[in-house]
Amino acid sequence: MPQKGYITDELTDYAMNWLTKEREPRKPFFLHLSHKGVHSDPLPPPRYAHQYDSTRFTLPASAADTPENNKSKPLWVRNQRNSWHGIDFSYNADVPMTEYFKYYYATLLPIDDSLGRVMAYLRKNHLEKDTLAVFTSDNGYMIT
Repeated sequence: MPQKGYITDELTDYAMNWLTKEREPRKPFFLHLSHKGVHSDPLPPPRYAHQYDSTRFTLPASAADTPENNKSKPLWVRNQRNSWHGIDFSYNADVPMTEYFKYYYATLLPIDDSLGRVMAYLRKNHLEKDTLAVFTSDNGYMIT
């Protein structure tokens, strides 16, 4: 199926369509909504593209590549710094991590919008107390 718009919004539209028009209202349901927003390369939608332009992100002291920070880390952990998943060259982006955060966090905002849409539907239809929402992530390990 060809993509028509911003993928986070589009996936949410599909989920909402199923919730509101396709599922059988009197039966239990399972909905798996898996967003791609913060995966490489994080590209926010136009409505959030400049959300963090004036925000200055800083890295914790523990992110510095110093002998003190590295002395207790195994070699494979230290080698991750300059890898696809490392702080020095994240996702092969040629921008400092402090700038990369601006794109990364701006892609989370439409995911928040998505969650808001789904939860609002559950509340409006009195389903929130009988619905279990489970959140998992596979992309937060670089940003702690």
